[in-house]
Amino acid sequence: MEFDAPGEKITYTYTVTNSGNVTLRDVTLTDDRLGPVACPRSALAPGASMTCQAVIVTTAAEVARGQLANVATVTGDPPTGPPVTARDAQTVYVIHHPGIAVAKTASPATYDAPGTAIAYTYTVVNTGDVTLHDVTLTDDRLGAVSCAAASLAPGAATTCRAVHITTAADVCAGSILNIAAAGGRTPGGALVTGGAEAIVWAVPLPPVPVTG
Repeated sequence: MEFDAPGEKITYTYTVTNSGNVTLRDVTLTDDRLGPVACPRSALAPGASMTCQAVIVTTAAEVARGQLANVATVTGDPPTGPPVTARDAQTVYVIHHPGIAVAKTASPATYDAPGTAIAYTYTVVNTGDVTLHDVTLTDDRLGAVSCAAASLAPGAATTCRAVHITTAADVCAGSILNIAAAGGRTPGGALVTGGAEAIVWAVPLPPVPVTG
């Protein structure tokens, strides 16, 4: 059984069995996350079983932890002697959906000569449901780009900036196309990536008038 979001209902089914050779009375079942669990009977003959059920609603904290663990404890009274007790644990794991996205803008959006400073702004967003660590950003023309944060909680964003100085080759090419790639690692070490591109156009200079 797995879950992937807060608010999901998980139904637990408990099978209580009298594994002894005397009848047990005042049989009670308690879940450490749910408290007392209602069962159809309070007495069990030797070898008899009964089924009890309870429902838990998942929380954001459990999604962040990556699992929901709980322990059930059953107790019954024999005809003589102290109560007998048994426990069983169950863990339900989260299905995570990690994601990362990057948006890229350039200012100015045009250039007409070598030596123009073009400032790139990158916004890296954690679009998934698990915290990402070791967040990095690389631009295929500018290399590694420094970002304000290296760890992003779900929904959080960080801003990164870099500058390119246009060259004569950029003017001749007529445009500058570059691609940014963002990456981050989940708590389990898996790499998540996302990318974006931006084009800055060269604006041709007006022709020089010819006079004679």
